[in-house]
Amino acid sequence: MLNSRTFGIPIARSADEVFEFLIEPKNFAKWAFVGDTQMRHLGGRDWQVETSVGTRILRFAERNAFGILDHFSLLTPDDVPHPIAMRVIANEGGTELAYTCFQRPSMTDEQWSSMIEWITVDLLALKSMLEAGEE
Repeated sequence: MLNSRTFGIPIARSADEVFEFLIEPKNFAKWAFVGDTQMRHLGGRDWQVETSVGTRILRFAERNAFGILDHFSLLTPDDVPHPIAMRVIANEGGTELAYTCFQRPSMTDEQWSSMIEWITVDLLALKSMLEAGEE
């Protein structure tokens, strides 16, 4: 089994508002991959993302009624999709965002720790942005 980490982030915005923001792939660059991130639509649900750690292809979930925002990360178009589970869960008038990531088999423990730190920063940036209404 792969190492995994699940984050629970409370967001003081309705689940519908959070879901509508996050289901749009173009919004991903506003909160993930801190810094100047370029995204290019490849067709369907696939987007190419230029990041400080290199090119990634992200395959996003289709719109659904269940708050599921899973996406897959690929290093190359023919790579095995690497899952990232993401859920928007209503919590009274707010939202609990659940985000689970897995350590890639090729990733060292040091790289994994660094990735966890970056994800923490990204998710806190998302929370701050949505709660401030800056999206």
